[in-house]
Amino acid sequence: MLRSVLLILASVLVTVYCACTDGQDNVCGIGDDSNGALNIELNNMIGWTYDSNNVATCKGSEAALTIPGVIKLVQGTVTVRAASSLAQNGIALLTAKKNSVLVGTVCDNGKSKNALVPDSDCQMDINQLFEPAFIALLDTPGTYTLEDIEKAENLTSPYLSVPPFNSGGLGGIISGEWQMSFNVQCNGQSVMKFHLPSNTKWIDIID
Repeated sequence: MLRSVLLILASVLVTVYCACTDGQDNVCGIGDDSNGALNIELNNMIGWTYDSNNVATCKGSEAALTIPGVIKLVQGTVTVRAASSLAQNGIALLTAKKNSVLVGTVCDNGKSKNALVPDSDCQMDINQLFEPAFIALLDTPGTYTLEDIEKAENLTSPYLSVPPFNSGGLGGIISGEWQMSFNVQCNGQSVMKFHLPSNTKWIDIID
């Protein structure tokens, strides 16, 4: 009898802790770091996290990232002040800090701070982050809501791809809580800066 009760309780606990309500638990804020001084500014940007099969991803009741996976942008506006050529010349410099005294900051503005991680793991082509239609919009002056973007580009929802952090030197240390920021440059000039998460201190990456 006791064994049956324990099994039932365990089943309930697994259900509670594994549940992930789409649009409620998998919410990730994306914060703008431009201070209004760069070409591209993000405002009130919110995304929902999913794995490669479009299943909402969480740890407990908070958003989590999987590799591969995406953050679908569901709320916010994008202001582009001048035309650029991100599609051909865009690169994102990563700053990444793990919530671990043994690991800490791994990448700092595109430069490795860890002997096991090459600089190349801290830099990525803009096409690894955003889909082509969204990059084209980032190259075009204007102020766009996500609703505008979806209609104009015929997108169900623009997305931010989770880079392949589990390749190279980052592979052995990726699982855990992280803070990340991206300095997006075009021809060597910063045009957009953002960080995630902005609604919590850390976000889990599940490898």
